[in-house]
Amino acid sequence: THDDIENELPLPISLKQAFASELRHINLKIFAGTAWVLTFFEDLLRYSQLDRMTISSYEGFAD
Repeated sequence: THDDIENELPLPISLKQAFASELRHINLKIFAGTAWVLTFFEDLLRYSQLDRMTISSYEGFAD
């Protein structure tokens, strides 16, 4: 499972190097420290073939 991915990956890695080309669905739960998520999304747009992305958060997002 990827429940402890924040412990396994202390710094975000490039999706191009990781697994972006194999991603089809992604489900993100954002708890805090969202700055790295913007870079993650940018990489997703470049390197993946996502069919669906779901984002949920306990933090409020501004319009």
